Amino acid sequence: PCIVKSVDGHGGSEVFLIENEEYQEDLTKILSLKANNFVIQPYIEGKKQDLRVYVLGKRILGCILRTANLGFKSNFSLGGTVCEYQLNSEENELVQKIINAYEFDLVGVDFLVDEKGNLIFNEIEDVVGARMLYQCTKINLVNEYLSYIKNELSF
Repeated sequence: PCIVKSVDGHGGSEVFLIENEEYQEDLTKILSLKANNFVIQPYIEGKKQDLRVYVLGKRILGCILRTANLGFKSNFSLGGTVCEYQLNSEENELVQKIINAYEFDLVGVDFLVDEKGNLIFNEIEDVVGARMLYQCTKINLVNEYLSYIKNELSF
């Protein structure tokens, strides 16, 4: 099985699970929509959960654990449930390695959760939604982002 998704989709609407040849019609539909602008990833058996880590510059702002209610997609916009999550030291170290390897402004670093609860890097969302962060935390993302921009412009 594999996951096929468009590179510019948001909210899980352009993410498809191709389990076997019976789903070739779905794959054909995807390819006709986006030509070559898609990613094929192996399907990871897991807890039907993923973790979004909100990152601003080199700082972790917060983490949200998303759980799928139906199917394999845990997107909040598709009915997934969300809750705040605290990284353990090993998970924090993994996220810090990613943060230190790239230059970011505001992004979401997404991880899948495997059957044993381990995090598997999935993707970096450069246009990251904030509804989950506002629902589950007291973080004021707008204020955080404005402070970050002000500091960046101060050189």
